Amino acid sequence: MLTDAEWTRVVRYVFGECAPADRDREAAWVDAEPERRATADELLAFRAAAPGPAPEWNQDRAWTRLRKSVGLDARAARSARPAWRTAAVVVVMVVVVLGGAYSLWNSRRTPAMRQLATTRSQRMTLALGEGTTITLGPATVLTYPVEFPASSRTVELQGVAYFVVRHDAQHPLVVRTPRAVTEDVGTTFVVRDYAADPGPRISVVEGEVALADRRRSTAVPMRLSHGQVGTIAPAGTVTVLPGADVAADAAWARGELVFRDRPLREALLDLDRWFDIDITLADASLGELRVTTSFRDESATDALDAIAAALRLRYEQHGRAIVFSRQRSAHGS
Repeated sequence: MLTDAEWTRVVRYVFGECAPADRDREAAWVDAEPERRATADELLAFRAAAPGPAPEWNQDRAWTRLRKSVGLDARAARSARPAWRTAAVVVVMVVVVLGGAYSLWNSRRTPAMRQLATTRSQRMTLALGEGTTITLGPATVLTYPVEFPASSRTVELQGVAYFVVRHDAQHPLVVRTPRAVTEDVGTTFVVRDYAADPGPRISVVEGEVALADRRRSTAVPMRLSHGQVGTIAPAGTVTVLPGADVAADAAWARGELVFRDRPLREALLDLDRWFDIDITLADASLGELRVTTSFRDESATDALDAIAAALRLRYEQHGRAIVFSRQRSAHGS
């Protein structure tokens, strides 16, 4: 059975959400596994059978179709709709767009779940009906219930998100990532868990959270309070990172990318997602260089120029591909 992330990727491929330059690579990825190929073929058949032109990815129309398909009343649909929009944000709503596609989605997972995904260089904010807001960072997938059951409030996250939680002591919000379980205790916090990260990172802006290792059923949660940043070691130990900068960890949610003494190899991954580019290092040892800088309205070129100048590096760019290397000496060596 496909994972949520695989399903999202197949849907984006079928409905043309991947960049033209990535189309061949995505097609090869789909063809590499029989279940991906079969899922893509089913979606293509539904798309071909739909009357009229191919569907447009319009958020308002998607919500209207979703409401009609699953029987939501207008008030529930409005309360679930994201409250924040900008023209620069494109929301990949891997829920329902066509009746047939919804039937296929519905047959593969619990009908009461929704999934939202942002692509690289995109952010969005979701307002849940119970008063909580969640801002998704670039290249992030969030899975959450259409309506929270009476017994719990649990969401699944891959990537990074900023949570402002309406606390309910009887029904705390629980955020599950591939490696961590974070439970709010009256809180504003950031949860980050990208597959490429060395470990999950939870930054508490206000209040408290309880953090535990998801991979160990007997893990005992550890409390993190305002100003603390926690991570989970491979052995499952929750560690508070000394000297961590919570404000820097949360800055992306207000449109600013901030690095405070970050290894270059980690900073470049964030730049990749922020500007939708692909940066590599000609010499892996360059990844140990430390970066302290911030970007708000700068272009990708401005950001690359600033990092190159600060670290005395140079870079070559071919389309979206950038390679950093050491500066040549005056003798050309």
